[in-house]
Amino acid sequence: MKPFASRLKLRPSGKSGYSLRFWMIVTMWCVCLLFFLFQGGKTSFMLLAMMTLLCLYLLIGRWSGISKSTGKRELLYEGEHRLVFHAGDSIEAKLTIKVQPIGITPYVLLRDQLVRRHGETRTFESLVLPDWNRQCVMRYPLSNLRRGFYSFGESECAMEDVIGLFQHKGAITVPTQFSVLPHTIRIPKWKIFDAREQGFGRNAFIQRSTRETTQINGVREYIYGDRISRIHWNATAKTGHWKSKEFERESLPSMMLILDRTQRHYYTEAQFELAISVAASLLAYGRERHIPIGLISLGKTAEAFDAGSSAHHHKLMGDHLMETEADGYQDMSVRLQQMGAKSVHGSFYVLISPNANDKVLRLFSFLQQKQMGVSHIHLADPDGTSQDNWSAFLMSRGIPAYSIRQLQELPVVLGGWANGQVAASIISKS
Repeated sequence: MKPFASRLKLRPSGKSGYSLRFWMIVTMWCVCLLFFLFQGGKTSFMLLAMMTLLCLYLLIGRWSGISKSTGKRELLYEGEHRLVFHAGDSIEAKLTIKVQPIGITPYVLLRDQLVRRHGETRTFESLVLPDWNRQCVMRYPLSNLRRGFYSFGESECAMEDVIGLFQHKGAITVPTQFSVLPHTIRIPKWKIFDAREQGFGRNAFIQRSTRETTQINGVREYIYGDRISRIHWNATAKTGHWKSKEFERESLPSMMLILDRTQRHYYTEAQFELAISVAASLLAYGRERHIPIGLISLGKTAEAFDAGSSAHHHKLMGDHLMETEADGYQDMSVRLQQMGAKSVHGSFYVLISPNANDKVLRLFSFLQQKQMGVSHIHLADPDGTSQDNWSAFLMSRGIPAYSIRQLQELPVVLGGWANGQVAASIISKS
């Protein structure tokens, strides 16, 4: 059916095309009339009668009623109508048009248009045979949709007469909008945020990331650098090991995600989509655990969302992730220093970036000078050599680091320290 659809699409339907064909039909009818008047007989009469009936059929087609067609559209995922999807979902679009033509309708050409906000446009078309109820149903798959906001433009239905001389069109507006969320994965546990995980690593992280009250909450292991006033002398004397007082904290530490959108840092478009998916998965983790979470997106423009836990706050950050692109070109540390006044003391900053060089170290040094906790989720090149030594290097400096190549690796590496290392290295640097 595709060649016929192309033929319909290329057939001229403007005023000049209609005018030429119209006058051709009028001329033929006039010739038949003159032939009947001057020749007479049954043959000329039958020829004039057939030509008259043909002209009446073509004339009725001009008021075929195709412009009064109505329709509806459904988006189906696994047989269920939805308007929110995830990247990679197999979506089926169903467009149902109720045509109201007068006369014989051999087929109807349906054309639908999908528009991505600030992006590309797709056109779908098909020749459909109307059923006994004059309904035309077109089904087509929507595959490989990127994250973003989508809407359908004006749908078009067209029909031709049985001879194929004239084409009549009708425009139908069926407003449908839907969104495609980034692909995410559930993170069941992140060791440094999990309240059930106690020990050196968590204590060191909490020490740097939250403010204390004056209420003593218990006793913990001594961390190198603790003030003498914090030492719990009775517990130290009883156990023979250094113990420190543990004070209650005001709240869980807030988490700030730093999304690197520098174009030259990403090898492929898929690697940047991985960064978006990691950020979206961490947002879902913070929402599930009621952790105040914010986002700093550094690209051509710097977008900052303060840490929060409300549904509206998460929606704003999610909407940003659905449309942002890797369009930056400036140094991240410089951009972040310009936004230094917006930093919240005690926040835990997570850098999502494939970059692994001195610029990252300068960024972490700047944040640590402001008493911030830092971590790096490193996006390794899937086709490159192993860069796990970068994570080991950061771990030796007391910075939790995780190197992943696929999104499925994220819950695995966050569930424990990379390469089986313990958090003892953090203690020596805290």
